[in-house]
Amino acid sequence: MRNIAIRFELDEDWIGGSYYFRNLISALALLPEEEQVFIYVICEKMQSVSFLRESGYRHIGWLKASEYDSRTTEPPFDAIFPYPASDEESAITISWIPDFQELHLRQFFSDNEIAQRQGHHRRRFATAGLIVSSHDVANDVQTFYPGECQNIAVVRFASFDKFDEGKCQDVRAKYNMPARYIICANQVWVHKNHIVIMRAVSLLKQRGVYVDVVFTGKEYDYRVPGYSEMLKQQAVEWGIQDRIHFLGFIPREDQLCLMKEAHYVVQPSLFEGWSTVIEDAKAMGKFIVASDLNVHKEQLPSGGRFFFRHDPKSLADVMQEVSSQATLPFAPIDYQEARRNFARDFLAAVDQFLPRQPRSPQRQAALERIVHASRENMLNIDQIEIRDHRISGLSPIEGPYQESGLTMEFRWMNGQEFEIPDCLISANAPVMQLTFRNICRDQWLQVYVNDSVLKAEFQVERFDLGYQQRVAVDLSDHVNQRCIIKVRVSKVEVNEVRTLGLLVEKIDFRPFGG
Repeated sequence: MRNIAIRFELDEDWIGGSYYFRNLISALALLPEEEQVFIYVICEKMQSVSFLRESGYRHIGWLKASEYDSRTTEPPFDAIFPYPASDEESAITISWIPDFQELHLRQFFSDNEIAQRQGHHRRRFATAGLIVSSHDVANDVQTFYPGECQNIAVVRFASFDKFDEGKCQDVRAKYNMPARYIICANQVWVHKNHIVIMRAVSLLKQRGVYVDVVFTGKEYDYRVPGYSEMLKQQAVEWGIQDRIHFLGFIPREDQLCLMKEAHYVVQPSLFEGWSTVIEDAKAMGKFIVASDLNVHKEQLPSGGRFFFRHDPKSLADVMQEVSSQATLPFAPIDYQEARRNFARDFLAAVDQFLPRQPRSPQRQAALERIVHASRENMLNIDQIEIRDHRISGLSPIEGPYQESGLTMEFRWMNGQEFEIPDCLISANAPVMQLTFRNICRDQWLQVYVNDSVLKAEFQVERFDLGYQQRVAVDLSDHVNQRCIIKVRVSKVEVNEVRTLGLLVEKIDFRPFGG
């Protein structure tokens, strides 16, 4: 089995990039066992590895950057992706560049930032090969850097995130969605072009046509501080504030549920390398209205409509026509095959740029050291961060209950149950330990695995936020299984702010006696 190192840190400021890597590993999991490779994740943060392990891929190891000397002349890996940490690594590194946005939209970047990006790209051109996500980006390499990059492979990524369609109606109610709405699921960055949608909604209102648009995504752009506030003020000035719904950065599953329930999806961006939003929509069979970028046309040979990206009237005309249709057409595609192709095209690029070679004794010895370090790290990884986006039924401390000494990592159980879905129980850490505090008198607690009671009902010791309590649950009967773990309490405290169950401090998965 070939081994590939992936340099990765979870980054919520560029969540699309983080999903790229998780989707790649999810794609590898679809291949037959004999086609799979072993992935070593090089990162410092445990939650970065946990994020990638949500893919369900079995062949993942963890190596901290501080444990691996990238300057060695005998790198233990067959390939490194997506960038080298040293000159010595360049020969076995395959790089990835998402796009060349800074050269298409120079007005949004300083001269210094453009120069930095150009230097960054040229360092990647000097590696074993370059992966890009579309033919549009591949053409840009030749246009902007003619003759500077000889080895290029187009690897189109696919979307993977699953969601429970049975919860979609509840998610709609949670965010108080109107009966019919359109969704734009982009980060609120200036080049994502939210303003063209808002102006189109304003034009439609003048025609007596009313549509609701939902925006999801982080509301911060370092290039234009205060951009989201400006958009919201513009909605007020145009008299459409009741039609524009900013939800901010919401859990991924909630976002996908809202997309599934939407009438259609709008992708108005001024630039993309390969749009994650369009892939999400294709995966769930949604109709898409997209700006007239070449890459959008490459992604959408059918099943959508295009508008001139700088013309609100062009978008308003399309929205008026599409919104009048109760049922929208969509060309069916075999999206599971697109997912497999993502993995196969990636591995074909690895074989193209770095053909298989016998492993020297020095490389074999280096690999054995890496394997040992990885195993040690993986013994400690089976831990769930309280802030993990997968956990439902928990929310941050705020208001009068934000006590001194309680950090923002704590989460309130905002009801009688919280749930950890799709939890893989490791043989190395089969004991779940819940650390919590309580303010509710006569509280009883139960732990369920896949709706079966695992921890019989028992009484919580004290109702005192200053008193830390722990519960340990043996999950050894569920090792190597994916489980849904639920914690339920018998009663809650209700105040003028919210409903409060336990104050959850930490959820650990650890060895027996650990």
